[in-house]
Amino acid sequence: MPEPNGIALSDDPFLGAEQISGDLLARYEAALAQVRYNAMGDIPPSQPDRVVLTWQPDGGLAAAPVGEAAAAVLAANGFVRDEQTGIYRLTGDDSTALARAVRKTGRQLGALGVDTALQHPSGRMAPAATPPATAALPVTAAPRMSAPRVR
Repeated sequence: MPEPNGIALSDDPFLGAEQISGDLLARYEAALAQVRYNAMGDIPPSQPDRVVLTWQPDGGLAAAPVGEAAAAVLAANGFVRDEQTGIYRLTGDDSTALARAVRKTGRQLGALGVDTALQHPSGRMAPAATPPATAALPVTAAPRMSAPRVR
């Protein structure tokens, strides 16, 4: 995929801005659209040579490894097996710990010849509902009444 490599600009700032908006940004937008399109491709489910980690709505990860070696690596790195489904889950309570566990899991699986893939869940998640904003009522000052003058 071609990427924007840069652009030579003249000393004129207006001409430079026109060149950037007309040439470089257009190429950047095309490259970004291609990256997003490629990222949307479906990743096939876990196989003996690949474990797919899927982000969960709660911020954790889930994986359904194929093979005992991959399952052992997941369990050793904090993934907990759900007995009913066989899916391994890692909570997302601590994002730093989650990142460390994922890196360590990837390295250990890689040493076993097992690739890892990270994907978002299929479909779109509904955005969290936010309470409607209440409009603030304008505060108006009471009209000034002039006090009668006494002399």
